[in-house]
Amino acid sequence: MNNTVELPTPDAPESHDSHAHADLNKFSLPLALIALGIVFGDIGTSPLYALNEVFAHGLKPNLVHILGPLDLIFWGLMLPITTKYVSLALRVNSEGEGGTFALFRILRELPQDRKSVAIVSTLLIFGAGLLYADGIITPAISVSSAIEGLQAIHPIFKTISEPITIVILTLLFAVQRKGTATVGKLFGWVMLVWFIVIGILGLRVAIHEPLVWQFANPIWAFRFLEELTPMQRFEVLGYVMLAYTGGEALYADLGHVGAPAVRSCWVLVYLSLMLNYLGQGAYLLGGGHYNPDQALFYAIVPHHFVAPLVFLATLATCIASQALITGASSLTAMASGLNLMPRIKILHTNAEHKGQIYLPFLTGILWVACIGVVLYFKTSTNMANAYGLAVACDMVITSLALSLAAPVKLGWTPLKAGLIFGAFALFDSTMLVSNSLKFLAGGFVPISIGIILFTMMKTWQRGRRLIKKMSAKINTITLREYLERLKAGESADYVHLYLTNSIYKTLDDKIPMSLSDNVLEPGYGASTQFPSSVVFLSIKISEDHAYVADDQRFAAHRLTLDGFHPLPSINLSGCALPHHKQAVTRGTSNVFMVVVNYGYMETPDLPAELRTLQYRLGVGHSPKQWGRFVDRLTLDPGEGLSFLQYAEIVLFSRMRRWTSPIYDSYGLSHLGTVHGVRLLQIVNREDLQKPDVPVAEPTAAAM
Repeated sequence: MNNTVELPTPDAPESHDSHAHADLNKFSLPLALIALGIVFGDIGTSPLYALNEVFAHGLKPNLVHILGPLDLIFWGLMLPITTKYVSLALRVNSEGEGGTFALFRILRELPQDRKSVAIVSTLLIFGAGLLYADGIITPAISVSSAIEGLQAIHPIFKTISEPITIVILTLLFAVQRKGTATVGKLFGWVMLVWFIVIGILGLRVAIHEPLVWQFANPIWAFRFLEELTPMQRFEVLGYVMLAYTGGEALYADLGHVGAPAVRSCWVLVYLSLMLNYLGQGAYLLGGGHYNPDQALFYAIVPHHFVAPLVFLATLATCIASQALITGASSLTAMASGLNLMPRIKILHTNAEHKGQIYLPFLTGILWVACIGVVLYFKTSTNMANAYGLAVACDMVITSLALSLAAPVKLGWTPLKAGLIFGAFALFDSTMLVSNSLKFLAGGFVPISIGIILFTMMKTWQRGRRLIKKMSAKINTITLREYLERLKAGESADYVHLYLTNSIYKTLDDKIPMSLSDNVLEPGYGASTQFPSSVVFLSIKISEDHAYVADDQRFAAHRLTLDGFHPLPSINLSGCALPHHKQAVTRGTSNVFMVVVNYGYMETPDLPAELRTLQYRLGVGHSPKQWGRFVDRLTLDPGEGLSFLQYAEIVLFSRMRRWTSPIYDSYGLSHLGTVHGVRLLQIVNREDLQKPDVPVAEPTAAAM
């Protein structure tokens, strides 16, 4: 018998998930509808406030000052959005996922001795924190700008727009539990109507002003900027950028709908946006007056149609919020998988597409933060000062990351990737500098949020690495040594279960730390003998299959000094193994390695699985009578640490305490007490000076 073993990987049932990823690579009307609902909401509602904010800061509505901003908006949508994101970035994905952490995962596979890779990888973590900040501000400014349109109907709405906004945001977050498929289909129809309506409204005005159709000539942008002072140029560019915030959502939500759906919908979205902006410009060219109390968007709307459009705009801005909420959900799920965040409860809402998820805890945090933004800034104009800076930072970071990832994913030479995405980075940097002027007026809010989240993610990442390093310092014996001790001792009729993040494959693998105590003091309860059955249990959740068939639920081996002995009958419902009974009779012990396989749509139910194992392993005791052990490790600061090192270890320890043990969510605690929680050794200065031990890919049972 071999001393090594390869455990089988379950196949997914074809009816559930075998074509899930393939479907995302093909265009379909249902996916296109979902894309309209959850991807384009942010950028699709920018006509509500973007051009209005440009003229709200002192521009004179003459020919140059009207065509100049329109020209900048057109080329802004063409270059960073259409070319960088839609044409190129969607091709740079990690297993169908896009966004900041997808790039982080790609860069992690590159040689880490390159300083540029390490720097950009760190920037990507900061960029992820900024996207969370954007996900907080976008719902607030989008809904507020729509509700403020009611002021054109009656002045009383100026005093009650704030509470109306809060109520609408609360309802929006309440429907998240229905999942992005349900929400996307519902919102998709709304957004389809929205884009058609705003396009028609803009066209009906622009068609009467021939001069406005010169908007695409770059000379107007140069003439416009030439007439401004250097400070005015940066200020105006900062507000022009509001027209194409939301580009990151197109990339971040790639895993929800796929690239074909995003690209096909963008044609309609781009056309509708430009027609509406042209209509607003044509209104000013035709002698229309800019009114600070009425957005240009509503100025081109017939008076009798204002109320219905405010209602439609409110629904559309809810979709704008959805785009960022969906992106934040994807970010969090990927961050947990990359060991950058603690585990939080993730509910999959669609069996066909694993990217469609709902995170109750995250949704609650975003809701509270959005309400806080509304209460602090009061109006959409004030919120505009906080908007854009985080997005500009992210756009720069994304361009830098794409320049490193493109040679791997697109087959480009490093020179070609550097030149193309370097040009995008230069463009994005200009926008970043422009938006930095709004830092004190509100831009400090998203930057502060980004810094806090960056600190927490880096702390979690370093803490996990430090735990890996410190755990290696604790002496444990190998499986071979453990089996030899069992063979030399006597057993009693009881069972020990060890939940482990390791899948043992050789007899030289180390046993869990919580088991070491039981080797030296083997008794459980009043017994001083070894257990008659020892079960090492590891939970494995597939990232590619929605469900696992019942006949592939378990992969089990019996461990002896001769090696690993497969137990193929473990998945047969009518079969009970005699090993435990024989061990009790002979006074010996049995050791089993059991892997429980789940699909990503399934919620592990350990009590049910243990009852099944009780019968199939032939154990005569209920799982409630088993000894249940697990390693949950924490750190404690020691001597010689700097203030930052001390603070980082304390923060990591607090984050560990805030995180519920994974076995709680799997139901193991329902069976009774879980033993084996253990504090690691004190972390001293010399421990932090040693090279970090690389962290293995996390598994579902990692404690």
